[in-house]
Amino acid sequence: MKISGIICEFNPLHNGHQSLIEKAKQNSDTVLCLMSGNFSERGNPCRMNKFERAKTAVAAGADIVIELPTAFATNGADEFAFGAVKIMDALGVDEIVFGSECGDITALEKLADFQLNEPPQFKTKLQQNLSSGVNFMQAYQSAMSDITSDKTLQKLASSPNDILGAAYIKAAKKQNSKIKFSCIKRTDNGFNAGLPKENHLSASSILELEKNGKDVSSFVPNFTWTSMTSAPIFDEKIYHALLAFETNKKTPLDLSQILGMTEGLEFAIKKTLLKSETLETAVNNLTSKRYRKSRIQRLLLHVLLGLTKFDYEAIKNNTPAVKVLAVKKEKKDTLKILCTRARISLILKNSDYDTLTPAQKISASLDISASDLYSVCTHTPLSTDKTIGTLYL
Repeated sequence: MKISGIICEFNPLHNGHQSLIEKAKQNSDTVLCLMSGNFSERGNPCRMNKFERAKTAVAAGADIVIELPTAFATNGADEFAFGAVKIMDALGVDEIVFGSECGDITALEKLADFQLNEPPQFKTKLQQNLSSGVNFMQAYQSAMSDITSDKTLQKLASSPNDILGAAYIKAAKKQNSKIKFSCIKRTDNGFNAGLPKENHLSASSILELEKNGKDVSSFVPNFTWTSMTSAPIFDEKIYHALLAFETNKKTPLDLSQILGMTEGLEFAIKKTLLKSETLETAVNNLTSKRYRKSRIQRLLLHVLLGLTKFDYEAIKNNTPAVKVLAVKKEKKDTLKILCTRARISLILKNSDYDTLTPAQKISASLDISASDLYSVCTHTPLSTDKTIGTLYL
Protein backbone atom coordinates (compact mmCIF):
# COMPACT_ATOMS: atom_id res chain seq x y z
CA MET A 1 0.00 0.00 0.00
CA LYS A 2 1.54 3.29 -1.10
CA ILE A 3 0.57 6.36 0.92
CA SER A 4 1.01 9.84 -0.48
CA GLY A 5 0.96 12.59 2.13
CA ILE A 6 -0.02 16.24 1.81
CA ILE A 7 0.95 18.74 4.51
CA CYS A 8 -1.72 21.41 4.45
CA GLU A 9 -3.89 24.06 6.03
CA PHE A 10 -6.71 24.15 3.44
CA ASN A 11 -7.63 27.60 4.73
CA PRO A 12 -9.76 27.41 2.67
CA LEU A 13 -9.42 24.44 0.31
CA HIS A 14 -9.39 25.97 -3.18
CA ASN A 15 -9.28 24.76 -6.77
CA GLY A 16 -5.49 24.41 -6.72
CA HIS A 17 -5.67 22.23 -3.60
CA GLN A 18 -8.22 19.98 -5.26
CA SER A 19 -5.89 19.56 -8.25
CA LEU A 20 -3.02 18.69 -5.89
CA ILE A 21 -5.09 15.95 -4.21
CA GLU A 22 -6.18 14.56 -7.57
CA LYS A 23 -2.58 14.40 -8.80
CA ALA A 24 -1.44 12.74 -5.58
CA LYS A 25 -4.11 10.07 -6.02
CA GLN A 26 -2.80 9.15 -9.47
CA ASN A 27 0.31 7.46 -8.06
CA SER A 28 -0.84 6.13 -4.70
CA ASP A 29 -3.34 3.87 -2.98
CA THR A 30 -4.13 6.34 -0.21
CA VAL A 31 -3.90 10.11 0.14
CA LEU A 32 -3.31 11.20 3.72
CA CYS A 33 -3.61 14.89 4.58
CA LEU A 34 -1.78 16.18 7.66
CA MET A 35 -3.74 19.37 8.28
CA SER A 36 -3.34 22.26 10.73
CA GLY A 37 -6.00 22.60 13.41
CA ASN A 38 -8.04 25.72 14.09
CA PHE A 39 -5.15 28.19 13.80
CA SER A 40 -2.79 28.73 10.89
CA GLU A 41 0.99 28.87 10.66
CA ARG A 42 0.68 32.67 10.64
CA GLY A 43 -1.07 32.57 14.01
CA ASN A 44 -4.45 33.50 12.53
CA PRO A 45 -7.74 31.71 13.21
CA CYS A 46 -8.69 29.54 10.24
CA ARG A 47 -11.74 30.47 8.17
CA MET A 48 -13.57 27.29 9.22
CA ASN A 49 -12.89 24.94 12.09
CA LYS A 50 -10.73 21.86 11.55
CA PHE A 51 -13.64 19.43 11.24
CA GLU A 52 -15.30 21.48 8.51
CA ARG A 53 -12.02 21.80 6.65
CA ALA A 54 -11.42 18.05 7.04
CA LYS A 55 -14.80 17.48 5.40
CA THR A 56 -13.75 19.61 2.43
CA ALA A 57 -10.50 17.62 2.15
CA VAL A 58 -12.41 14.31 1.94
CA ALA A 59 -14.88 15.84 -0.53
CA ALA A 60 -11.86 16.85 -2.66
CA GLY A 61 -10.58 13.26 -2.72
CA ALA A 62 -8.48 12.81 0.44
CA ASP A 63 -8.82 9.43 2.17
CA ILE A 64 -7.63 10.25 5.68
CA VAL A 65 -7.20 13.63 7.40
CA ILE A 66 -5.04 13.85 10.52
CA GLU A 67 -4.40 16.95 12.62
CA LEU A 68 -0.93 18.46 12.66
CA PRO A 69 -0.38 19.25 16.37
CA THR A 70 -0.78 22.91 17.31
CA ALA A 71 2.79 23.15 18.60
CA PHE A 72 4.07 22.60 15.06
CA ALA A 73 1.15 24.04 13.09
CA THR A 74 1.56 27.50 14.65
CA ASN A 75 5.34 27.65 14.40
CA GLY A 76 7.90 29.09 11.99
CA ALA A 77 8.65 27.34 8.70
CA ASP A 78 11.53 25.16 9.90
CA GLU A 79 9.74 23.94 13.03
CA PHE A 80 6.47 23.52 11.10
CA ALA A 81 8.35 21.38 8.57
CA PHE A 82 10.26 19.46 11.25
CA GLY A 83 7.10 18.40 13.06
CA ALA A 84 5.15 17.62 9.89
CA VAL A 85 7.89 15.45 8.38
CA LYS A 86 8.51 13.67 11.68
CA ILE A 87 4.84 12.76 11.95
CA MET A 88 4.52 11.79 8.28
CA ASP A 89 7.52 9.49 8.69
CA ALA A 90 6.05 7.93 11.82
CA LEU A 91 2.74 7.39 10.00
CA GLY A 92 4.52 5.39 7.33
CA VAL A 93 3.91 7.85 4.50
CA ASP A 94 5.93 6.91 1.41
CA GLU A 95 5.93 10.24 -0.42
CA ILE A 96 5.08 13.83 0.45
CA VAL A 97 3.48 15.77 -2.38
CA PHE A 98 3.37 19.57 -2.29
CA GLY A 99 2.88 22.59 -4.52
CA SER A 100 5.64 25.12 -5.12
CA GLU A 101 6.37 28.13 -7.27
CA CYS A 102 9.16 26.41 -9.21
CA GLY A 103 7.77 22.89 -9.43
CA ASP A 104 11.34 21.57 -9.62
CA ILE A 105 12.25 19.05 -6.91
CA THR A 106 15.92 19.00 -7.97
CA ALA A 107 16.21 22.76 -7.48
CA LEU A 108 14.54 22.51 -4.06
CA GLU A 109 16.93 19.76 -3.00
CA LYS A 110 19.77 22.08 -3.99
CA LEU A 111 18.35 24.83 -1.78
CA ALA A 112 17.91 22.37 1.10
CA ASP A 113 21.54 21.25 0.77
CA PHE A 114 22.71 24.88 0.77
CA GLN A 115 20.73 25.56 3.94
CA LEU A 116 22.09 22.46 5.63
CA ASN A 117 25.66 23.52 4.85
CA GLU A 118 25.54 27.31 4.96
CA PRO A 119 29.06 28.75 4.59
CA PRO A 120 30.35 30.78 7.56
CA GLN A 121 30.41 33.98 5.49
CA PHE A 122 26.71 33.53 4.72
CA LYS A 123 25.85 33.24 8.40
CA THR A 124 27.95 36.35 9.16
CA LYS A 125 26.25 38.34 6.42
CA LEU A 126 22.81 37.20 7.58
CA GLN A 127 23.50 38.36 11.14
CA GLN A 128 24.77 41.71 9.86
CA ASN A 129 21.60 42.18 7.85
CA LEU A 130 19.40 41.27 10.81
CA SER A 131 21.32 43.69 13.02
CA SER A 132 20.48 46.47 10.56
CA GLY A 133 16.80 46.08 11.46
CA VAL A 134 15.37 44.35 8.38
CA ASN A 135 13.13 41.29 8.74
CA PHE A 136 14.43 37.76 8.34
CA MET A 137 13.16 37.25 4.79
CA GLN A 138 14.82 40.43 3.52
CA ALA A 139 18.00 39.66 5.44
CA TYR A 140 18.11 36.13 4.02
CA GLN A 141 17.54 37.21 0.43
CA SER A 142 20.21 39.89 0.69
CA ALA A 143 22.74 37.48 2.20
CA MET A 144 21.98 34.95 -0.52
CA SER A 145 22.57 37.55 -3.24
CA ASP A 146 25.87 38.61 -1.67
CA ILE A 147 27.26 35.11 -1.08
CA THR A 148 26.21 33.11 -4.12
CA SER A 149 25.92 33.96 -7.81
CA ASP A 150 23.54 31.03 -8.34
CA LYS A 151 20.43 32.73 -9.75
CA THR A 152 18.31 29.66 -9.09
CA LEU A 153 19.07 29.73 -5.37
CA GLN A 154 18.51 33.48 -5.24
CA LYS A 155 15.09 33.12 -6.85
CA LEU A 156 14.02 30.20 -4.69
CA ALA A 157 14.94 32.12 -1.54
CA SER A 158 12.25 34.70 -2.36
CA SER A 159 9.42 32.23 -3.02
CA PRO A 160 7.43 31.23 0.10
CA ASN A 161 6.29 27.78 -1.02
CA ASP A 162 9.71 26.95 -2.48
CA ILE A 163 11.23 27.83 0.89
CA LEU A 164 8.70 25.64 2.69
CA GLY A 165 9.29 22.80 0.26
CA ALA A 166 13.04 23.02 0.86
CA ALA A 167 12.30 23.04 4.60
CA TYR A 168 10.47 19.70 4.22
CA ILE A 169 13.43 18.18 2.37
CA LYS A 170 15.88 19.62 4.90
CA ALA A 171 13.84 18.23 7.79
CA ALA A 172 13.82 14.77 6.20
CA LYS A 173 17.60 14.86 5.72
CA LYS A 174 18.12 15.92 9.35
CA GLN A 175 15.93 13.10 10.59
CA ASN A 176 17.40 10.51 8.21
CA SER A 177 13.92 9.90 6.87
CA LYS A 178 13.49 7.80 3.73
CA ILE A 179 10.37 9.71 2.67
CA LYS A 180 10.44 10.75 -0.97
CA PHE A 181 9.22 14.12 -2.24
CA SER A 182 7.28 15.21 -5.28
CA CYS A 183 6.41 18.82 -6.06
CA ILE A 184 3.83 20.20 -8.45
CA LYS A 185 4.03 23.68 -9.92
CA ARG A 186 1.40 25.98 -8.45
CA THR A 187 -1.54 26.73 -10.74
CA ASP A 188 -2.08 30.28 -9.47
CA ASN A 189 0.12 33.36 -9.78
CA GLY A 190 1.90 32.70 -6.50
CA PHE A 191 1.46 32.82 -2.74
CA ASN A 192 1.35 36.61 -2.44
CA ALA A 193 -0.28 37.35 -5.80
CA GLY A 194 -3.53 39.27 -5.53
CA LEU A 195 -4.52 38.62 -9.14
CA PRO A 196 -6.08 35.29 -10.16
CA LYS A 197 -4.91 33.02 -12.94
CA GLU A 198 -8.12 31.78 -14.54
CA ASN A 199 -10.05 30.28 -11.58
CA HIS A 200 -6.97 29.80 -9.40
CA LEU A 201 -5.97 32.08 -6.54
CA SER A 202 -4.00 31.55 -3.33
CA ALA A 203 -5.86 30.93 -0.06
CA SER A 204 -4.55 34.15 1.53
CA SER A 205 -5.71 36.20 -1.47
CA ILE A 206 -9.12 34.51 -1.40
CA LEU A 207 -9.56 35.47 2.26
CA GLU A 208 -8.43 39.04 1.58
CA LEU A 209 -10.92 39.41 -1.27
CA GLU A 210 -13.70 37.93 0.85
CA LYS A 211 -12.83 40.34 3.67
CA ASN A 212 -13.32 43.19 1.21
CA GLY A 213 -16.75 41.94 0.20
CA LYS A 214 -15.76 40.35 -3.12
CA ASP A 215 -17.27 37.16 -4.56
CA VAL A 216 -14.70 34.36 -4.29
CA SER A 217 -16.97 31.41 -5.10
CA SER A 218 -15.29 30.74 -8.46
CA PHE A 219 -11.92 30.07 -6.79
CA VAL A 220 -13.12 27.26 -4.53
CA PRO A 221 -15.06 24.01 -5.10
CA ASN A 222 -18.81 24.18 -4.37
CA PHE A 223 -18.45 22.15 -1.17
CA THR A 224 -15.87 24.62 0.17
CA TRP A 225 -18.07 27.57 -0.71
CA THR A 226 -21.02 25.97 1.11
CA SER A 227 -18.85 25.49 4.19
CA MET A 228 -17.57 29.06 4.02
CA THR A 229 -21.03 30.59 3.79
CA SER A 230 -22.31 28.64 6.81
CA ALA A 231 -19.23 28.99 9.04
CA PRO A 232 -19.54 31.20 12.15
CA ILE A 233 -17.53 34.40 12.24
CA PHE A 234 -14.47 34.52 14.50
CA ASP A 235 -14.98 37.31 17.07
CA GLU A 236 -11.70 39.25 17.33
CA LYS A 237 -13.07 41.34 20.19
CA ILE A 238 -13.37 38.28 22.40
CA TYR A 239 -9.92 37.06 21.33
CA HIS A 240 -8.43 40.48 22.14
CA ALA A 241 -10.18 40.60 25.53
CA LEU A 242 -8.91 37.13 26.45
CA LEU A 243 -5.41 38.06 25.31
CA ALA A 244 -5.41 41.28 27.34
CA PHE A 245 -6.65 39.36 30.41
CA GLU A 246 -4.03 36.63 30.03
CA THR A 247 -1.21 39.12 29.43
CA ASN A 248 -2.23 41.27 32.39
CA LYS A 249 -2.13 38.40 34.88
CA LYS A 250 1.26 37.15 33.70
CA THR A 251 4.52 38.66 34.95
CA PRO A 252 7.28 39.58 32.46
CA LEU A 253 9.12 36.48 33.73
CA ASP A 254 6.09 34.32 32.92
CA LEU A 255 5.88 35.81 29.44
CA SER A 256 9.58 35.33 28.83
CA GLN A 257 9.03 31.56 29.01
CA ILE A 258 6.50 31.56 26.15
CA LEU A 259 7.66 29.91 22.92
CA GLY A 260 9.04 32.51 20.51
CA MET A 261 9.60 35.21 23.15
CA THR A 262 13.04 36.79 22.74
CA GLU A 263 14.99 39.99 23.28
CA GLY A 264 12.66 41.56 25.85
CA LEU A 265 9.53 41.26 23.70
CA GLU A 266 7.63 40.31 26.84
CA PHE A 267 7.83 43.93 28.08
CA ALA A 268 6.66 45.35 24.76
CA ILE A 269 3.77 42.89 24.56
CA LYS A 270 2.61 43.55 28.11
CA LYS A 271 2.73 47.31 27.60
CA THR A 272 1.10 47.26 24.17
CA LEU A 273 -1.74 44.85 25.00
CA LEU A 274 -2.79 46.91 27.99
CA LYS A 275 -3.14 50.13 26.01
CA SER A 276 -4.41 48.87 22.65
CA GLU A 277 -8.16 49.11 22.04
CA THR A 278 -8.24 46.45 19.31
CA LEU A 279 -6.30 43.34 18.37
CA GLU A 280 -5.37 44.84 15.01
CA THR A 281 -3.90 47.90 16.72
CA ALA A 282 -1.88 45.75 19.11
CA VAL A 283 -0.47 43.57 16.31
CA ASN A 284 0.39 46.58 14.15
CA ASN A 285 2.12 48.35 17.03
CA LEU A 286 4.24 45.28 17.77
CA THR A 287 5.09 44.59 14.14
CA SER A 288 8.38 46.03 12.88
CA LYS A 289 11.08 45.39 10.31
CA ARG A 290 12.61 42.94 12.75
CA TYR A 291 9.41 41.27 13.92
CA ARG A 292 7.06 40.35 11.09
CA LYS A 293 3.31 40.37 11.58
CA SER A 294 3.07 36.58 11.36
CA ARG A 295 5.66 36.14 14.10
CA ILE A 296 3.80 38.54 16.40
CA GLN A 297 0.48 36.79 15.73
CA ARG A 298 2.01 33.41 16.51
CA LEU A 299 3.57 34.76 19.68
CA LEU A 300 0.29 36.25 20.93
CA LEU A 301 -1.49 32.97 20.24
CA HIS A 302 1.17 31.11 22.22
CA VAL A 303 0.63 33.54 25.11
CA LEU A 304 -3.08 32.71 25.11
CA LEU A 305 -2.48 28.97 24.89
CA GLY A 306 0.32 29.08 27.44
CA LEU A 307 2.74 27.26 25.13
CA THR A 308 6.13 27.51 26.81
CA LYS A 309 9.60 26.80 25.44
CA PHE A 310 9.89 23.92 27.91
CA ASP A 311 6.64 22.33 26.75
CA TYR A 312 7.63 22.69 23.12
CA GLU A 313 10.94 20.93 23.68
CA ALA A 314 9.09 18.06 25.37
CA ILE A 315 6.72 17.80 22.40
CA LYS A 316 9.50 18.13 19.81
CA ASN A 317 11.77 15.53 21.41
CA ASN A 318 9.00 12.93 21.54
CA THR A 319 6.61 11.71 18.88
CA PRO A 320 3.22 13.24 19.75
CA ALA A 321 -0.05 11.37 19.41
CA VAL A 322 -2.16 12.75 16.58
CA LYS A 323 -5.91 13.09 16.22
CA VAL A 324 -7.63 11.50 13.22
CA LEU A 325 -10.13 14.13 12.07
CA ALA A 326 -11.83 12.39 9.15
CA VAL A 327 -11.77 9.15 7.18
CA LYS A 328 -13.50 8.23 3.95
CA LYS A 329 -15.92 5.42 4.84
CA GLU A 330 -14.56 3.02 2.25
CA LYS A 331 -11.07 3.53 3.70
CA LYS A 332 -11.83 2.15 7.17
CA ASP A 333 -9.76 -0.94 6.43
CA THR A 334 -6.87 1.26 5.32
CA LEU A 335 -7.10 3.11 8.64
CA LYS A 336 -6.81 -0.24 10.47
CA ILE A 337 -3.66 -1.04 8.50
CA LEU A 338 -2.30 2.42 9.28
CA CYS A 339 -2.92 1.86 12.99
CA THR A 340 -0.82 -1.32 12.91
CA ARG A 341 2.09 -0.05 10.80
CA ALA A 342 2.38 3.49 12.16
CA ARG A 343 5.07 4.28 14.75
CA ILE A 344 2.81 6.84 16.38
CA SER A 345 -0.33 6.83 18.52
CA LEU A 346 -3.56 7.72 16.71
CA ILE A 347 -6.40 9.32 18.65
CA LEU A 348 -9.70 7.93 17.35
CA LYS A 349 -11.83 7.89 20.48
CA ASN A 350 -11.89 9.57 23.89
CA SER A 351 -10.40 6.60 25.70
CA ASP A 352 -7.24 6.98 23.57
CA TYR A 353 -6.39 10.14 25.52
CA ASP A 354 -5.99 8.00 28.67
CA THR A 355 -3.16 5.97 27.11
CA LEU A 356 -0.91 8.90 26.19
CA THR A 357 2.57 9.52 27.58
CA PRO A 358 3.25 12.73 29.57
CA ALA A 359 4.75 14.48 26.52
CA GLN A 360 1.86 13.35 24.33
CA LYS A 361 -0.61 14.67 26.89
CA ILE A 362 1.04 18.09 26.72
CA SER A 363 0.59 18.14 22.95
CA ALA A 364 -2.98 16.81 23.00
CA SER A 365 -3.96 19.24 25.76
CA LEU A 366 -2.62 22.11 23.66
CA ASP A 367 -4.72 20.96 20.70
CA ILE A 368 -7.82 20.79 22.87
CA SER A 369 -7.13 24.27 24.29
CA ALA A 370 -6.72 25.68 20.77
CA SER A 371 -10.06 24.14 19.78
CA ASP A 372 -11.79 25.53 22.87
CA LEU A 373 -10.30 28.98 22.27
CA TYR A 374 -11.62 28.89 18.71
CA SER A 375 -15.05 27.77 19.97
CA VAL A 376 -15.25 30.61 22.49
CA CYS A 377 -14.40 33.14 19.78
CA THR A 378 -16.94 31.68 17.33
CA HIS A 379 -19.71 31.32 19.92
CA THR A 380 -19.89 27.57 19.37
CA PRO A 381 -19.91 24.62 21.84
CA LEU A 382 -16.75 23.71 23.70
CA SER A 383 -14.95 20.35 23.87
CA THR A 384 -15.41 19.58 20.17
CA ASP A 385 -12.31 17.36 20.14
CA LYS A 386 -14.12 14.91 22.41
CA THR A 387 -17.75 15.43 21.38
CA ILE A 388 -17.16 15.23 17.62
CA GLY A 389 -14.30 12.76 17.48
CA THR A 390 -13.33 11.17 14.18
CA LEU A 391 -15.65 11.76 11.23
CA TYR A 392 -16.42 8.88 8.86
CA LEU A 393 -17.61 10.42 5.62
